[in-house]
Amino acid sequence: MATRRSAAGADPIFRRLSAHAPEHYRRWVRAGIVATSASYAIAFVSIQLEQPWSAQPHPRELYVVFAGLVAAWLEREGRTRAAARLVLAAIWLELHATLLTLGARAAVGGVFPAILAGVVLFFGARAGTFVALSSLLSVPCAVLAGPWLGLGPGLGPGDLLYLVAIEACTLGITFLLRQMMRTLDGVLNNAEQDARRLRELIDGAPDAIVVVNEAGTIEDCNPSAELLFLRQRAELVGARFVDLGLSFANGPRRGEPVESRESNIVEVNPKDKFAPSAPSAITLAATPTTISIFFATNPEKDVAGYRIYRSEDPNLDKAKWQLLNTNLLTTNTFQDSKVQSGKTYYYFLTATDKAGNVSGASDVVSESVP
Repeated sequence: MATRRSAAGADPIFRRLSAHAPEHYRRWVRAGIVATSASYAIAFVSIQLEQPWSAQPHPRELYVVFAGLVAAWLEREGRTRAAARLVLAAIWLELHATLLTLGARAAVGGVFPAILAGVVLFFGARAGTFVALSSLLSVPCAVLAGPWLGLGPGLGPGDLLYLVAIEACTLGITFLLRQMMRTLDGVLNNAEQDARRLRELIDGAPDAIVVVNEAGTIEDCNPSAELLFLRQRAELVGARFVDLGLSFANGPRRGEPVESRESNIVEVNPKDKFAPSAPSAITLAATPTTISIFFATNPEKDVAGYRIYRSEDPNLDKAKWQLLNTNLLTTNTFQDSKVQSGKTYYYFLTATDKAGNVSGASDVVSESVP
């Protein structure tokens, strides 16, 4: 009952994630536990390499590593939220103990945003905002309480600016994370609406619909499938599809396989509708009586031939240019002998395939007759 009340009071985004994607939520918590334990273990080893054990205060890093191990055990037992609370609480306590005994500079600045990110991801934006605002009071109080309790140096020169920068960064990250979670909440809300619409369409379909996974196990069905298989949804979900078999809805032959009638015969006639590319690499050579045209053979295998068009006016509509060859040209050369000395002639080519598809016009080329 306690878990149910807590989940009901949580952020909508956190409630959706923990309820609809529990495995992903567990991965988040598991990653946080591993990152925390590993980072604090590395920090502990680094401290041991710098100074002897006898000169060190209580090994707070080891306490966090131990809390991480306990949190890992809780996560394996299925108590994911308790594991998240434990590891975040351990980091929070270690941070404030460091501020209390060693002062502001001893606390790593990146720990503040890390705690905040963990709270937002594990417990929602509301909890993250509460932690960020409460740190405005708890962090300076922990620093100032050090000399009052005789445990730490308190606030040193430049520490106030350092704390203000850390708190400002923490509040900024809080705002960004809130916006991110709000966007994710909208995405999940749209996904839930789409899922409801799809559910309504499936349930209202007159035909039987059965969702089968790769293993052949039924994962979902609609009411029409219940009527077809004469079983309730609870009986169908989890059953193997091959073990069901279709059956008559009424009659004594329950369980007897049924084959549908043949579908209509559809005749398909494939037709090539793809035109070849336009001819390219066109060159001209002129003599006083002839202009010779040379061009590259098209790469398409089904090209039937080429047509050559001529005009003395390059601005004339191409539909009005003179066609020089009535029959398709099957070679890549052509001799235009109907020319006059001193005139300039313009040409373009098209390619036609065996299905009758005509390419676009090639580039216009010109040559003057000497």
